[in-house]
Amino acid sequence: MKNRRYVDRLFALDWQKCFIFFLILWLIVNLLQAIFTEVMSDEAYYFLYGQHLAWGYFDHPPMVGLMTYLSSLIFDGNLSVRFVTVILQVFTIFLVWKTIADKNPDASKVILFFIITASLVMFQV
Repeated sequence: MKNRRYVDRLFALDWQKCFIFFLILWLIVNLLQAIFTEVMSDEAYYFLYGQHLAWGYFDHPPMVGLMTYLSSLIFDGNLSVRFVTVILQVFTIFLVWKTIADKNPDASKVILFFIITASLVMFQV
């Protein structure tokens, strides 16, 4: 019964506060993941794109190099490769939410949205 009261209170939250909470939580978790996960070989390859900017690369458009270049201006280490990607991911999630344009959103729909979003591979760092 105690768990039911907790769930009822959770769904009674203002949906905007709930959305902002989950979006900030998403950002923090992905920043921690970006900091503590080792750079993979393809990310190191993208980092080289950022060090040698061009209008195009063999297998990627120029935005990949530009993103890693901008990240490397702000941070060193793992975040020098991933920071802009993490920030753009949060904006993408926000834009997808706005695209849904639900007339009567509530906290339960926000929670469901983030559960579905977390299950999609394309939104993972």
